[in-house]
Amino acid sequence: MGSDDTKTGRSGKVKFFKVDTSGDIHAAVPRGPEEPHKLNSTGTDLHPVEETSKFILERDEAQDGFITKQLGRLKSKLDDIAKVPTEENLSRGQVDTLKKYIELRDLEARDLRDQLRQYQEYLKKVSTQFEEAIKMNRELIDKNDTLKRDRDRLQGELAGFEEKLRTEVAGVRSEYEQRVTASGGIQNEIKGLRHEKEEWKEKVKSDLKRIKLKEKELENKYELLKRDAQALLDSKDKHVLELKKKGDQLEMDLESAEERLRGSAMILGAIDSKKRRLVETMKLAISLLEDIDRDPSKEHSGDQIKKKTG
Repeated sequence: MGSDDTKTGRSGKVKFFKVDTSGDIHAAVPRGPEEPHKLNSTGTDLHPVEETSKFILERDEAQDGFITKQLGRLKSKLDDIAKVPTEENLSRGQVDTLKKYIELRDLEARDLRDQLRQYQEYLKKVSTQFEEAIKMNRELIDKNDTLKRDRDRLQGELAGFEEKLRTEVAGVRSEYEQRVTASGGIQNEIKGLRHEKEEWKEKVKSDLKRIKLKEKELENKYELLKRDAQALLDSKDKHVLELKKKGDQLEMDLESAEERLRGSAMILGAIDSKKRRLVETMKLAISLLEDIDRDPSKEHSGDQIKKKTG
């Protein structure tokens, strides 16, 4: 069978390999650990596609050779069977031969169908990779054109930079020559600057001395101010305590004054009450006197009223 791993015939065991169609065609025929690395006629590595194609051809040739060999062995027997009259029965060996021939033909047909399917799948994957290679080649061509444009642009910029650099180098060289010519005056100027530097050093030293003396004077003044401030703070604290005591005393005096005011208010209330009662009594007495003046018989009742109000 084309789908079996092995097929046993009279001549022994012959291997039938299958192409791996589940992945990339480059991995269709993995090398076994015992299989040496294949090289082409020039001694270089075979391309994975070429290696796969070569392996498939060798496999198909092995399969076709095995089937052809088996059919060749059966051909003479089939010729003998063909000479047997149709009215005679075939022997058991002849029937087995015919069955074997039919099986081989069926095996050949199935192997051819399997090979056709594998070739179609293989060609489909090769076409896909070929299209991808074309697409990649186009992208590389575009990148190459872009790189060429960038190269031309950079070459132009480099030429401009080189020209600018040459101009600047010439200017620097001219300026250097002028400065070398004027170096004599610069040396004299350097000497004057050194002398001025020494004078500044002496001046800085004297200024530092004056600053140190001033720092000492300021430190002494600071200590005096610190003591004065402490004394002021102490006297302020004492004054605050005295004011607090006076405030407490004033609060106590206010509380006692409030008590006296409340007592005076009570006394004034009692006096007001007596005053109202006295006024009412006087009004009543006046009315009685007026009544007595009009009617002397009421004098006795007026005396009784006086006793009651007295």
